[in-house]
Amino acid sequence: MSEQEPKPYKEIPIGQEKEEEPKISYEILYSAHRTAKDFEKLDEAFPKCDIYVPECSDWTPEILADLQSLSKGEITPKKLMEKNGWPENSSWEKDYEIIYRSQKPILFADLGRRHELEKIEILVRVLFNQSFEEFTDGNFPVALQKMREFAAEKAEYHQKREEIMKANLETKIKATIENNPQFKNKKEIKVLLSLGAVHTPLFHSLKKEKPSTPREFANLPLVFISQDETIRRKMFSKEIKDELLAKMFVEHFLLKHFEDIADDSNKISRIVRKISSKISLDEIKKLSENWRELDTRSFGLPPILIKFFRDKRIKIPKTEKEIDEILKPLEE
Repeated sequence: MSEQEPKPYKEIPIGQEKEEEPKISYEILYSAHRTAKDFEKLDEAFPKCDIYVPECSDWTPEILADLQSLSKGEITPKKLMEKNGWPENSSWEKDYEIIYRSQKPILFADLGRRHELEKIEILVRVLFNQSFEEFTDGNFPVALQKMREFAAEKAEYHQKREEIMKANLETKIKATIENNPQFKNKKEIKVLLSLGAVHTPLFHSLKKEKPSTPREFANLPLVFISQDETIRRKMFSKEIKDELLAKMFVEHFLLKHFEDIADDSNKISRIVRKISSKISLDEIKKLSENWRELDTRSFGLPPILIKFFRDKRIKIPKTEKEIDEILKPLEE
């Protein structure tokens, strides 16, 4: 048998050599995203990144184009705030200020508007509203069951959403690198993801493939309200007790009260959990059964809760200073 002839050497023209792909690294900044205060840590993380990926589950091509124009300095934060109707001091206001004139590519890995997963989100909202209707009608066992179903559906929604986000990250970042000449000679591309702290499972998923992936929390100690803790426990297949579900009903009203007082969402979560920790499952059941008797549809905390807290001698702060005074012992 004759030896196989070697293949002729094929010279690659200059300029057509295969370029080595840059290393892509991720950093995740976890924070609440309600107010500008919540986004303060973004000031430190943003300058270090090459590509910025904010959380936005309802984005459209127009919203993305606006953010890219903002990055190029073609539109001002003020004009974009006015266009989208965001209130002052919102997290988007801070986001816009940081992105402005940065010249950094902005992309979304999140779900776009009218995504098929919206049907789960619609069911989630229905279950949440039904649970509160049952609660205020005095049907406590049914309310708990509806809330348990809500948590299960919301957890499934987040899990599927995060799977899509992870898949989109790889394809969209590669496309962004290819379409931006500024990355031609860079050996490493740093990608910053800004996410709510409920989405820590995405960090664990990314870390399996990229062990060096860091994460940072905007506020520590990090405290989840009962709703977020319930959803996270479901996502991690952990037990969810009735008491945790029940506290969601009371915390819902406390959140509304404190959001009118303070702009630090983590501080609000901490004071809400501190107050709800003093309430038992049986007490919440009785609140449900007696709700209609004192429900006058007033603004602020419902009268039945005001009476309940007064009778239990639980002080409900009315100012941010009072919130700080109650939380201060935890910090010392």
